[in-house]
Amino acid sequence: MTRPVGLSPAGAALRRFRRANGLSQETVADALGVHQSMVSKWETGREGPSFGNERAIWNFIGEKPLSEQVDGLIEAVLSMTLSAGLFGRDGRPIAESRLRRGWTGGAPLTDLVRAPDRTRLAA
Repeated sequence: MTRPVGLSPAGAALRRFRRANGLSQETVADALGVHQSMVSKWETGREGPSFGNERAIWNFIGEKPLSEQVDGLIEAVLSMTLSAGLFGRDGRPIAESRLRRGWTGGAPLTDLVRAPDRTRLAA
């Protein structure tokens, strides 16, 4: 089963890798055991790779899946001894270091920014 339409992180990464290394879609398709048209669909977001194909893509380009990269980033923020936070688009913390959480009580980033600065951040 394929994912809904929309450019997946794996599709975007595959396209960057392929172009950076001067590979054709056909060469990549052969390496992944799929048809060239499938690589085209992944790279343009017309179709997302199945779970198995997504794993194959990450292995092919030599990177960890985005979910594992994010997990690693969250763990890094949680273990920091300085004030650090990882925030979602809405300004709410996804992960915070113990020091930041102690200082802010877990307040969203938007609550800690002055009104004039908030306007500049929204742009």
